Amino acid sequence: MVKLREIIEQLRKCCAVDDNPKTWDNHLPYVFMAYRATMHESTKCSPNLLMFGDENRLPIDLIYSECITVNITNECPCNYVEWVRDASKEAFSKAREHLKKSALRQKTLYDKNTFMRTFKVGDWVWVMHPSELQLKFGRGWKGPFLVVKILGDVNYVVQRKPDGRRLTLHVDHIKEYDHGDTPSPWVSTTETEN
Repeated sequence: MVKLREIIEQLRKCCAVDDNPKTWDNHLPYVFMAYRATMHESTKCSPNLLMFGDENRLPIDLIYSECITVNITNECPCNYVEWVRDASKEAFSKAREHLKKSALRQKTLYDKNTFMRTFKVGDWVWVMHPSELQLKFGRGWKGPFLVVKILGDVNYVVQRKPDGRRLTLHVDHIKEYDHGDTPSPWVSTTETEN
């Protein structure tokens, strides 16, 4: 997957050389060529290698490289097709192997800071307010809400006022209310569990 941020950054640098930001489209093929020839961090292969089974050869490679000694035109077309297929299989298997390692590493890093939050009836919590999360200066969390009922391991029923509307929320949408001005709860644990 092409990372748009990287492409825009490269185009910005190319336009800075021309000192004309309107020429960005002239640089686009070259930026993409460089991106496709760069090794990806997760697969440890370039997109060219995965797509074509080989890296692209540039004019500079033909001029200065002595390692290009294979003359593909003299080979039998069937042998060449088999070579491309074998090279592609090998590149794909290596890419899959590196992707598995990368996924495991990312999971380990994610799990290191993850823990299961639990609440009891009578606990005060903040409630996520998604529409405000998108605003630049939005608070994103509203509260305090009182946990009035537990529905399974991850779902909770919360209420802001004794006569207010009850909301059923997933544990990912609530967090502990940790202020000194916590009001006293209007429900007891025995009331809500029956």
